[in-house]
Amino acid sequence: AMLAQCLADLGGIEQFVKPGQSVVIKPNITANAPADTGGTTRLEVVEALLRQVLRCQPGRVVIAEGTGAFGTTLETAFPTGGWRELAARYNVELYNLDGGPHDEIMIEKPRYPHPLPFSRLVRECDVFITVPCLKTHINADYTVSLKNSYALIPQWKRSEIHAQFLLEEALVDINRIRKPDLTV
Repeated sequence: AMLAQCLADLGGIEQFVKPGQSVVIKPNITANAPADTGGTTRLEVVEALLRQVLRCQPGRVVIAEGTGAFGTTLETAFPTGGWRELAARYNVELYNLDGGPHDEIMIEKPRYPHPLPFSRLVRECDVFITVPCLKTHINADYTVSLKNSYALIPQWKRSEIHAQFLLEEALVDINRIRKPDLTV
């Protein structure tokens, strides 16, 4: 009910999702931690969002997360937490963003000085909805919702960026490549 009211305050989910569109929903599943740790999006929130999105009769709905720590195939994505059951219940896809494909992107006037391998799925979808957790980060203080898009680049690049101490610069560019259409 709370999510429905929030969306109604924005004009309804229909302001964001139209019939036939492809929709990518990106939760935050940090190290497969339980939601009560504060690092993982609550399954119930994504389920409520899914019900809203599906009312709009989209052509394709994908729940996507970069789960490279568990492997890069679909079989290694969303290992626990009820995500696979959720996808089966609503007949939507699960997608491991770390499995690619990715396209090398270099934006105009970048903050991060190198090309970023960026998820083709997210670049090409009609609607990108991010469902982050409000949290902090040791290298960037408050990331609010911006860091949830970090998984739009593969794990090996995320590790490289952390080692370069260029997280904030990369986050700016990642969110310039594909800004979310809706942040829940």
